[in-house]
Amino acid sequence: MVILMTTTIAVKESTRDLLKFYGSHGESYDDIISHLLLEVYPPEFINELERRYAEEENIPLTEVKARLKLK
Repeated sequence: MVILMTTTIAVKESTRDLLKFYGSHGESYDDIISHLLLEVYPPEFINELERRYAEEENIPLTEVKARLKLK
């Protein structure tokens, strides 16, 4: 059995309305936020940050984004 830990976050009503707009019928706010975050920082980006952190490279975030051709 999997137990999901949940939390409550406070957002403005306008933010909630935007989340509803971006989501599909039956999609949870968690699903919508996860999808949006993956658009901003795709897994390749996160993996590259983790690799560089592990290797203790001191490269600015802007450089990592440029190398991965992200905005």
